[in-house]
Amino acid sequence: SNSLLHVDVTGLEQLFYLDASNNRVASLHGLETTKRLTHLDVSGNRLTRLNFGVLLPRLLRLNASRNQLTEAPASALQLLPSIIWLNLGSNHIGAFDSAGGLPCLVDLDLSENNLTHFPSLSNSPLLIRLNLAENSLKDLPAAATSGEGGGRPLWLPCLRECRLSANQLGSASSAASALPHLLARCPLLRQLDLSANC
Repeated sequence: SNSLLHVDVTGLEQLFYLDASNNRVASLHGLETTKRLTHLDVSGNRLTRLNFGVLLPRLLRLNASRNQLTEAPASALQLLPSIIWLNLGSNHIGAFDSAGGLPCLVDLDLSENNLTHFPSLSNSPLLIRLNLAENSLKDLPAAATSGEGGGRPLWLPCLRECRLSANQLGSASSAASALPHLLARCPLLRQLDLSANC
């Protein structure tokens, strides 16, 4: 483990891969000059905000797990239009709002956070893997379970793997009754982990 406190990549216009993981980084500077950046790993640091303040048009993979993030606001996520892999696990995130963003997202990890409500993911139709284990979720998403009849739109049409273990889904009877509706709206779902719910 290193002990970098700040990372400044100002002027590194050709940079496409940055690994600053497992330091004590609290802030990143100069990202506005890294328009070619495709991979960013800042896991295991002390970041408190996800918002880097600049558009990262080519960023495909972001690992910001094991930090001190408390939110993932839509304003920050909209700056990642090409992201396909996003790991925000092991933080303190209480809400995740992807409204208007993340259209290319394939893999999302929000495990080990403080989520109490299912995140809105309607703008991420390509999502294949979703990890929401070890949060405080009490209900399944309304968007996935509302409506009747066979004409309902699919919720996450490409979803194949969903981890919901170690939440509080067992504390509400509505979650159990909503499960069949959720499954019907995710036709490609192959793995569903509901273990250790209370």
